[in-house]
Amino acid sequence: MSDQQQSTTQAFPSSDQQQSSTQAFVKKTAAQRKLYESGNELAAYAAKQINYHIMGYYPITPSTQIAENLDLSGARGEHNIRLIAAEGEHSAAGICYGASAGGGRVFNATSANGLLYALEQFPVQSGTRMPMVMNVACRTVSGPLCIKGDHSDIMYLLNTGWIILFADDPQMVYDFNLIALKLAEKVNLPVVVAFDGFFTSHQKQKCMVFSEDETVQHFIGKKLSCDNPEISAFAGNDSTGENRFYSVLDLNHPVSVGSYMNEPDIINNKYQLFLAMEETRKKLPMLFDEFASLSGRMHTFCRGYLCEDADIILFLLGSSFHPATVAADTLRKEGIRAGVVTLNVLRPFPSDELRHLCMHAKTIVAADRQDSYGAGGGNMSLELRAALQDITDSTHPIRVLTRIYGLGGKDFFVEDAVALFREGLSPDARAFDYYGITPGTTENCPQPQYYAPLTKDRQSPGVTTCTFDPATGKMLVKGGLIKDATAMPKRIAPGIGTCPGCGIPVNLNLLLKGIEGNVVFLFQTGCGIVDIMMHTLERYLTPEGGESDLTDRIAEGLLIATRDAGRRAIADPRDYEARATLMWAGSVSHNDYTGCGRKRLFPVHKLEHELSAFRDEIAHGAGLSVLFPAWAEHEMQYDYPRFAQFANRVLGVEMDFEHPERTAREGIRTLRRFFEEIGMPTHLSQLGIKPENYEKLAANTVRTVNGPVKSYSPLDEKAIIEIYRLAE
Repeated sequence: MSDQQQSTTQAFPSSDQQQSSTQAFVKKTAAQRKLYESGNELAAYAAKQINYHIMGYYPITPSTQIAENLDLSGARGEHNIRLIAAEGEHSAAGICYGASAGGGRVFNATSANGLLYALEQFPVQSGTRMPMVMNVACRTVSGPLCIKGDHSDIMYLLNTGWIILFADDPQMVYDFNLIALKLAEKVNLPVVVAFDGFFTSHQKQKCMVFSEDETVQHFIGKKLSCDNPEISAFAGNDSTGENRFYSVLDLNHPVSVGSYMNEPDIINNKYQLFLAMEETRKKLPMLFDEFASLSGRMHTFCRGYLCEDADIILFLLGSSFHPATVAADTLRKEGIRAGVVTLNVLRPFPSDELRHLCMHAKTIVAADRQDSYGAGGGNMSLELRAALQDITDSTHPIRVLTRIYGLGGKDFFVEDAVALFREGLSPDARAFDYYGITPGTTENCPQPQYYAPLTKDRQSPGVTTCTFDPATGKMLVKGGLIKDATAMPKRIAPGIGTCPGCGIPVNLNLLLKGIEGNVVFLFQTGCGIVDIMMHTLERYLTPEGGESDLTDRIAEGLLIATRDAGRRAIADPRDYEARATLMWAGSVSHNDYTGCGRKRLFPVHKLEHELSAFRDEIAHGAGLSVLFPAWAEHEMQYDYPRFAQFANRVLGVEMDFEHPERTAREGIRTLRRFFEEIGMPTHLSQLGIKPENYEKLAANTVRTVNGPVKSYSPLDEKAIIEIYRLAE
């Protein structure tokens, strides 16, 4: 590919080229390794490899993990970053500003109201041209208080003079963090790497990272410093003839930073900021090319999917891009030419690139995860409309519909993307609307006195007395229960009303009521019993197991002990010996004692993981108790003697030597009855899984394991659906 061709591809990439941020661009020239990490973890990993001088930070959900992971890796001696915990986000931003002004490489991470608390700092940092990198795990701006992800926080940064990169998956979080610092020092502007809180920030994916920290540090280059003899000093240039640098610590060349300005100086300063942002338009494509040659991953200002001939395009930011592409594929099967567009750079806004991707569309549904209230759309849809004015005329009118969606972290599924596409296909669709709202009613409105005032009597714990009972040798405590002092007024809305980490004040009364005695959740006990047994059963019933009578006997003994102790623990949660046995069995079942000499395949675990992913209220043990008997019914034909041995030795089923299949079947029935005895589900309907879900679950399972699930027989989608049928 020629340099000219590369440049053209960079500016206006095709949909096929942009389908995945991990798509190979050229042959990788740097060693990489695979990690299974979240966006937060990869942001910290990138910072570790860069080895920043300073991180000023204040914890706020959902960005807190970034600092936590950096702290852990620092404790392991993997970097020399000085982490400085501030008394608030405003102070954290100030720490970063001071360190940058002194010539340091600095890093920050924040979210939501924490970002707003520091907001006045950000124009100062860009206006005085201090390079730094800040990660924003995007979250709803309060109120009311909400900790889940949307884009209402990042939009406050649009007018601050910061470059804003937006990552839609964890791989891009890693890549953009490396590109961001180099870009910041190229144009002397601070850079944000933004991504969806709790979606991209917490969800793990397989990603590629550079094997050696030195690769990253060589890519970024050395930091200009007034006291580094290897690099140009004050107001000098780096090896490329760029990057003028100033330091307030260079006493031989004193400078004034952020001093007071009036007209006409201030407008000149802002014009220089404008020029720096325009320079970013030129520098960033070159950095994308350089990074692609190093990593094999090409990034662009915009990403398009199936846009070349699209009549209707769904435009959105962040992690929603991925279900939207699946929705586009679904509509294509119906003959509807659907495409998807997202932005990876918000500032500078990529108007030309965006127009190129959208120029053939008849309708664009602009989905904003944020609303600019009263403006008829969120910031991105408004800027999209402005960008399209140059190509929209009477001969080629582009209808743009705006939909506000996903506020407060409301999930966005493929079905939702399909629904937005279909709204765009309707000629009567409103130009602006909210998607996914639940209309309320006035029938059950609270009465004026719903919030009953708290009285002294309701909050008085009374007198506590404590006397010794010689008969029992115990102290008898009466009255004065602490929980009586925690009475609270009723609340209109259900739920805790605050984040899990901050919700104790609201729920302290419930908490204290709960811990007055020993609290045992029998269902969770049952889940533990099932999982302990499964970790051994999936080692015991395997097609790739060698003959080992000792391993068999260890496994059979553990299964019997777990069954018997499980019954006692469910019947009497205070049975210490039973629970001690379960704890010991859990350790032995998981440390491979019961699988010595055999290869682990764990097909039932792989089947169950998709159930728990599909409905997060499905406990792992509950999914196993439903699927294992069905899997056993499906697979026992390949090794009747083995399944019969289990039924006889562990469950006490009489062996039918002439017809071992009868023993095997009775063993499965006996195990299913045991699961029911300890309160565990044994049917998919009990988990809320419906037959119409089977195909999707089976397809997800095969896709997750990259092919049929290894078992006695290869479990493809058809076989998995057969197992679901047996579990109905």
